[in-house]
Amino acid sequence: MAILKFKVSLEDNLSIFRDICVSHKISFFELHETILESYRFDNKHQAVFYKSNEYWERGKIISLNFYDNFSKIPQIGMKETILGKEIKDPHQRYIYHYDFKRNWVFLVELIEILKDDATYKKIDFVSGIYPPQYEIVDLLKTEYEKVEEKFNSTIKPSNLTRLKDDYDEHEEMTEIELEEESAEELNDNTNLEEE
Repeated sequence: MAILKFKVSLEDNLSIFRDICVSHKISFFELHETILESYRFDNKHQAVFYKSNEYWERGKIISLNFYDNFSKIPQIGMKETILGKEIKDPHQRYIYHYDFKRNWVFLVELIEILKDDATYKKIDFVSGIYPPQYEIVDLLKTEYEKVEEKFNSTIKPSNLTRLKDDYDEHEEMTEIELEEESAEELNDNTNLEEE
């Protein structure tokens, strides 16, 4: 069994990369999972591989799902496509695009073909930091949505009406109390002036 060693670099910062080793018999879906694991990313978003050349131009698409916005370019599925069958060049390149909203782009280059599979490690080498997958704002928004969802599921509409009535009653009481306090202050001031 041949082992394929890929260098997977962050497009925005080539000093951040991972060397990963995988069997030539795996699917592109398994390569996709290994890349995410090597960067400590979750596996919740859309993804595609583009077959590429020495100039990093985008070609044939190998996609996680079949996306309508790529309809003019032929697509094949990650789960059905075996890695070894697609590699025709000993320096084969792919562009891996993950999470279209946050736009994570990785340059994936075959750097070595190993014949001995007895000692290989899936993630062979790590260079650079683990970039945070989500910005702090995204994390806070997600946590806020969880709290809001939990809050909304525990309060029934009838309870909301009761809460509103209680609030309105409290507001009315507060206004009356303020008027009484103002009247008392006015009386105190009048008494001081008379003295």
